[in-house]
Amino acid sequence: MSDDIHRLLDALTAAWNDGDAAAFAGLFTEDADYVTFFGARMEGRRAIEDSHRALFEGPLKGSRLGEPAAAPPLRPCRTARPTRAVTRS
Repeated sequence: MSDDIHRLLDALTAAWNDGDAAAFAGLFTEDADYVTFFGARMEGRRAIEDSHRALFEGPLKGSRLGEPAAAPPLRPCRTARPTRAVTRS
């Protein structure tokens, strides 16, 4: 599962670095919950896309995440279901 999580984090990093809100949100399930670093919560893929579009077109335009997620070791993660895991970076 670790390799799958690394691939997902790499894809999230690439979408962020491209400023592509649709690609970023498309990596989440339709019913995803997204909690920001300051505690704001977005419910569902559409909310994740809309909020990131505003960020990528506004205050975070041109921002880039660091090295791909495959570089550092993952912190421990929990498996919520066989196809779902919870991790934090």
